[in-house]
Amino acid sequence: MTGIEQQKPGGHFEKVRLNDPMQLPWAHIGLSQIDVHHRIRRYFDVVKTTDFDNKLDFVSYWPLTLRGVFANPGVFRFTLSVVGEGITTTTQLELDWPGKWDQIKVRELVNADK
Repeated sequence: MTGIEQQKPGGHFEKVRLNDPMQLPWAHIGLSQIDVHHRIRRYFDVVKTTDFDNKLDFVSYWPLTLRGVFANPGVFRFTLSVVGEGITTTTQLELDWPGKWDQIKVRELVNADK
């Protein structure tokens, strides 16, 4: 993860301080290095929430600068990059966190400014 933004009143987004990129775990694999082939989909975990504690948390480590970023409901944008041998691809996800674990919505931003 190379960037996080939070929607502010009025609809504009502001960057959340992220000093260094965060390595995200591959779904069902973890942090192991893997080969990513062009036509085979791979997924990675960004955030998690459950009915147990009804909190939104990162799946990987939490830098101290991000402490409390999900304390209140809001809309967040995540910039995600996959980097390989001479190739980098980037996408953005927008997450609507209403404060209830079973009402979260995530969408990929197509043609987003990167």
